[in-house]
Amino acid sequence: MVKSIHIQKGTDRNKFTNITISARGIKILWDALSPTIRQNKVLRQCTIVLCEGKCGWDDYEYIYGPHPEQIDPKWR
Repeated sequence: MVKSIHIQKGTDRNKFTNITISARGIKILWDALSPTIRQNKVLRQCTIVLCEGKCGWDDYEYIYGPHPEQIDPKWR
């Protein structure tokens, strides 16, 4: 399912962590990650999940984050 994982931490001034996961099936991966993100108070409030499309970031999907109106119903 998961091909690779890359973790990039931000600086002390910019506290963030980017986790890039390459997977064969994004739906399967999201089904596995979603319960943990939604049940954890910190993750629920601070997480943004984007999926790069077949054309790179030109056709990305907004899967989870602070703008629920932009999320396609298939990811809810």
